[in-house]
Amino acid sequence: VNADLAAIKAGVALKSARLAVNISQGPPPTIKVALDAVDEQSRPQKLVADVRYDRGNVDGDISTLTLDTPHGIWRLQQTASFHYDPRRISVNNLELVDGQRRVALKGEINRGGVLDLVLAIQKFNITNVTHFLPGHYPLTGVLSAQARIGGTAALPTITSSAELASAKIYGISLQGLSSSFDYSSGVATFRMTALQVRTHELKADGRLPMMLRWNGKFEARPTGPASVRIHSKDLDLAMLKYASLGMAKDFKGKLAIDLSLNGPLDNLQPTGGIWLWDAKADVGALGLNLKSVSA
Repeated sequence: VNADLAAIKAGVALKSARLAVNISQGPPPTIKVALDAVDEQSRPQKLVADVRYDRGNVDGDISTLTLDTPHGIWRLQQTASFHYDPRRISVNNLELVDGQRRVALKGEINRGGVLDLVLAIQKFNITNVTHFLPGHYPLTGVLSAQARIGGTAALPTITSSAELASAKIYGISLQGLSSSFDYSSGVATFRMTALQVRTHELKADGRLPMMLRWNGKFEARPTGPASVRIHSKDLDLAMLKYASLGMAKDFKGKLAIDLSLNGPLDNLQPTGGIWLWDAKADVGALGLNLKSVSA
């Protein structure tokens, strides 16, 4: 089967795509897939894979995967393999590299035995993904991350950390954004730090007792009250001019936060405060010029 498609916007925006599918009898039957596509910026993309289906089990090999992005060309380093059945999913040798930049996934998740799934991302510009998607995404930056799922389906463990350098979120530029998420022994914890400049940062951390398992049906539910703290001694409001979409300018002032949230997820109770001083803004869209606002 051969097909030529043009102006594709089914979740991924492509200028054109050529798909070739060849089915052999087996056993088991093998589906050979070759996809050559061109994105909206005329960059070529390529995928070649073999997929085998046998009584509910799916096995496959990806021999070629090339992604031409605005920041470089990512290539599969060696043939990657995958497996799926109702009780197990596994991936091996899935590693895309562009110079010193790298994305790799290996391991397996199952409903019975030991879990071992590892994701590693090194210096990945996230616009490599968003440029394929229609619409505008208000997040840019260079991502490095690690995540690992271990334990068992009845008692899983999760460890993960991520850093986003040269970050820009809704037009707000940050020196860096870092976070971590961990789950073990029935408790989930997270930490996050957003750094404006060396002396201006926003921190948040929290914990939530919860049940997470998928040895039967998937289950994720809180088992106790959550606790979250958000803290900053000194944020510069000048950064807000980039997030105002042109409605306001000349933001000035300082913001401090020491806020705690405790209780059930659907009824968190805040304590602490938010302090604002020496704030100014010219809100042209409303004809307002705010001066010396404090709270």
